[in-house]
Amino acid sequence: MREIEKALSFCADAFVYEHPSAVARIEGKEKVRSGMSGYLGETKNAAYTVRILASNPHVVMARVDQRFLAKQENGSWAAGKRSNITVFEIESGKIKRILDY
Repeated sequence: MREIEKALSFCADAFVYEHPSAVARIEGKEKVRSGMSGYLGETKNAAYTVRILASNPHVVMARVDQRFLAKQENGSWAAGKRSNITVFEIESGKIKRILDY
């Protein structure tokens, strides 16, 4: 939970997370916190590589590569990975919106 709180400390109270291809839209830090905590224990040893593609004071576009171990139904762990193009919209020094593609 500490890591979730730390991540959310960078976000505005009216924060929005969207993943259009997954048809996901979560509005507000409380709902995002609840969603994130539902995945606790499902992955471990996560590592992120972030490469900024373009930015200005209000928007950052980055390629985000993730590697992790994912818990399997039998209790074992399997290597997983995913890559996204992520757009961070910034307002008053906080992340207002994240769009994952």
